[in-house]
Amino acid sequence: SERVLTLEFIEGIGLHDIKQIKSKKLDFNKIINNTFDAVMTQVFVHGIFHADPHPGNIIVRHDNSIAFVDFGIVGYFDDNLKNKCIDLLYGIAEQDEDIILETLMSMGMETDVDYEQLKSDIAFIIQPLQDSSLKDIRISKVLEEILDIALRHELRVPASFVLFGKTIITLEGVAL
Repeated sequence: SERVLTLEFIEGIGLHDIKQIKSKKLDFNKIINNTFDAVMTQVFVHGIFHADPHPGNIIVRHDNSIAFVDFGIVGYFDDNLKNKCIDLLYGIAEQDEDIILETLMSMGMETDVDYEQLKSDIAFIIQPLQDSSLKDIRISKVLEEILDIALRHELRVPASFVLFGKTIITLEGVAL
């Protein structure tokens, strides 16, 4: 029609329809893992990703695989941005504010930044993680806080990185 472009029919259940997913005895853990793996493959292998993966945009298939619909919002990662994102995630995993700071500074476009205050703000986020194991860290919360810090310090990070953060936050919400 004039308002909807349909390329093909995808057989399955919307991820938002929990009752039907349960009635078909599908495996939620496998579905969530498949969704996360699909997004990480989109980002780090293909460099283009679905940036609005809410349950209404994810179809669960009979074999626990998933399909994405409605690609109204997508993000693009070139090799440089992929590497910066990996560095940032590594810095979070290692709880190393210097790596996070260096990555943010190299990712953002030049602005006047109070380097010491930025480092202090990052340390404030990282410090509570020191006593946590990696499996206990909510990466979406840390990414959200880092993006907030970047905004407060007027660092202009690439829009696709902001979309990546939004995507991770949405996926973690879906999983929870």
